[in-house]
Amino acid sequence: MERWRAARRQERAGRVRGARDTGPRATDLAAEVQGEHGPWVVLMPGLGMGAEAWDEVAADLARDHRVVRYDRPGLGRARAERVAEPHLHDEVAHLRRVVHEVVPDPARVWLVAHSMARFMAEAYLRSDPHRVAGLVAVDGSVEEDPRLRWPVEDDLRHALAAGLGWLPLVGRRVRSALLEDAGYTRMAAELLRLRRVLPLPAVPMVLVVAARPWEPGSRRWVRRQRHLAQRHRVELRRTRPEEPLPRIRTVVVPDSGHLVMRDQPTRLAAMVRAAVAAGPVPGETGRG
Repeated sequence: MERWRAARRQERAGRVRGARDTGPRATDLAAEVQGEHGPWVVLMPGLGMGAEAWDEVAADLARDHRVVRYDRPGLGRARAERVAEPHLHDEVAHLRRVVHEVVPDPARVWLVAHSMARFMAEAYLRSDPHRVAGLVAVDGSVEEDPRLRWPVEDDLRHALAAGLGWLPLVGRRVRSALLEDAGYTRMAAELLRLRRVLPLPAVPMVLVVAARPWEPGSRRWVRRQRHLAQRHRVELRRTRPEEPLPRIRTVVVPDSGHLVMRDQPTRLAAMVRAAVAAGPVPGETGRG
């Protein structure tokens, strides 16, 4: 957490002094906009994936939204390279740069984050609440306690990521995906620490959950997502008792795998469109 605070202090100081930011610019992250009018939506791909994962959803939403996509370092068409396991504050800085350079201030964006990108979206929401109108998490990652993850699995991930420099035949995208995978547990833990110091803003959220009832663990996965939605409501009641509770709900998508944007692109685009149109609904708690 001290590293997060130091990074934020350095960012603020740089803006005040006019210092040059050495991080990748939006163009280095292949940021692009589709659509000419409507609310702003930022589509964030999951672990190891590029912006092209959203092609069908982006084309649908661009009819009446301005859709922003970008690639994290080492993925897709990004010129920026992934050279180490990611930290959450670095990924938030990338998202902040994209929003700052692409979306005119003071416009607010809807974040649509798949899988592990939900960590980044929530962290950005807590860090820059004035730029976020709402969040749609698409089968987003949930880690109640990253310390409970199997330690041998994490050790193997770190060892493999550390040895990638010796494997010149490993493709750029594969290397970047493995580095992101190795940093998964750390970013989950960083988000839990961030929740203790930065409150959750009162914005609407939709947690889209992929569910195939015949698959082992499907019911438990849905319960974990609903529990996350309830934790968000409890936090808002505790930290913002005088404010109306925004709409926070879960939507289960049956017969879809984890890649909802590819399995059910039309349905997912409709969910995002409906969430943006509804906006915050005072007093709406939903059962989740």
